[in-house]
Amino acid sequence: MRHSKTIQSEDKVSIHDLISSKKLEEAFDVHHRTIKRWEKRYGWTPVKINDRFLRYRKSQVEDSLGISLEDPSQD
Repeated sequence: MRHSKTIQSEDKVSIHDLISSKKLEEAFDVHHRTIKRWEKRYGWTPVKINDRFLRYRKSQVEDSLGISLEDPSQD
C-alpha cells in the first residue's frame, strides 16, 4: 500500500484556493511529471478531491515558484 501525504477534501479548503496540475502544466508549458517533481522538491501537499483528482494550494505554488497565479477572469 502506498502512503500519501494528501490532505482530504474534508479539511475545508476553498476550491478557489486550489489549482489543478493540468492548469499548472498549461501555464508553464511543462509535462505532468515536472509538476510531480516540483511537488516533491518544494514540498507541496496535494489536496485530494476524490480518487481521481488532486489539486495544489495556490499559495504553496506561488510561494515556492515566486509567481502570482492571478485568474484573468476576475479582472
